[in-house]
Amino acid sequence: MNKDQDPAQNGNLVQPNYNTFRVSPNGELTPVDNSTVSVAYGSSPSQALIAPKRPVVFGADFLGGLVQSFRVAQDGTLQQNPPQALPQSVFTGLTGGHLPLGMRTHPSQQILYVDITPISEVAVYTYDEKGVLSFVRTVPDSGTAPCWAVVNHAGTRLYATNTGDNSIAVYDLKDPLNPVQIQHFVMASTTGAVFSTVIDQTDQFIYVSSEQGSSTATPAANAFHTLKVNSDGTLSEPFSPTVLPIDGSVPVRAQGITVIGAR
Repeated sequence: MNKDQDPAQNGNLVQPNYNTFRVSPNGELTPVDNSTVSVAYGSSPSQALIAPKRPVVFGADFLGGLVQSFRVAQDGTLQQNPPQALPQSVFTGLTGGHLPLGMRTHPSQQILYVDITPISEVAVYTYDEKGVLSFVRTVPDSGTAPCWAVVNHAGTRLYATNTGDNSIAVYDLKDPLNPVQIQHFVMASTTGAVFSTVIDQTDQFIYVSSEQGSSTATPAANAFHTLKVNSDGTLSEPFSPTVLPIDGSVPVRAQGITVIGAR
């Protein structure tokens, strides 16, 4: 959960923050007392990602240029580790924000992958039992503006969604600390700007949402793509995208997609 400085959303100037909630057997959410961790105004927390099999949560402060990590205590409160700024050395010649966005963990190793949108690279981190991060390297993405990422359940492939050129970068994780790109897959059908991505439990299909990213785009830009994962982990698009039934009288950005048993 986060609230930013947009006057229409945050008139009382509540700082952007991370929170935890208890989930009851019937699905009801109850805020955990004293679990709020506030971050700087304008930092725009964009994702909260739970590490597999560990009481650790990662966050991306998109406009703040920081990667957050927290240890989740037994009472559900968050114990914040020192935030990690993306290394300045990877931003040669860039004058704008550093903009970390999509994150994904390796399913069996203590590794975190972070998309760095403005320079089209993926950062690789390791983390310890408390979630403290250590930067390893960045690897290039031949697409433009990576925003979200998924790793298959076997831990053999990483998929980065490139909003800037409607593509997916596919990486071989034979060495999970040094991903190697093996495909730059451009969507067969032109809809909107591709955004969030999810892989199903079988690792056979990837689903991608696209959005009406500009006022000049048509409502048909809001769509879901179904991608087939081939035996070597590369992608194909066997079906036409499913255009969402959204009223086109005003621009709408359809964001977010999931499937049962997804990662």
